[in-house]
Amino acid sequence: LEGLVKLKPGDVFNMTKLQEGMSAIQSKYTDSGYWSNHYQPQMSRDPDTKTIGYMLFIREGERSHIESISIVGNTRTKDGVILRELPLQAGDVFSNEKVTTGLRSLYNLQYFSSIVPEATPGSEEDLVDLTLKVSEQSTRSVQFGMTFSGSSSSDEFPISLNLGLADSNLFG
Repeated sequence: LEGLVKLKPGDVFNMTKLQEGMSAIQSKYTDSGYWSNHYQPQMSRDPDTKTIGYMLFIREGERSHIESISIVGNTRTKDGVILRELPLQAGDVFSNEKVTTGLRSLYNLQYFSSIVPEATPGSEEDLVDLTLKVSEQSTRSVQFGMTFSGSSSSDEFPISLNLGLADSNLFG
């Protein structure tokens, strides 16, 4: 964990680097399923030596598991289509990294303009309910084209028209 903090003893204090390090530690834990840990930083100052010290106390809980996954806001796309893109399911160890991977997969479908994940405490300690709030976007497109062939035959009409309709999310 110390390797995640970019400040080393003797460095000039930089609050941004310290906060980035603390955030990296929390991310490391949540990626491994420790969603309910408690973090308490404690600062100490020594005016004689003009030094600042930081200690981070971490109270580890048990690994958290996903109790349920729910989807909110989808009117066209079926829940099953969304859930198959997530590399997690109910009962799995919670992981921010896997949630992020699932969000990338969902955005790649190009069915949604926004996806907001929300993790909340489940019915028991160390259980997490994951809710995905989605906003669907239009998946329909119309294409129109015209081609002039310059044919020399009097029996052929030199202009052709093309019309294309597409819907990448036709049946949800």
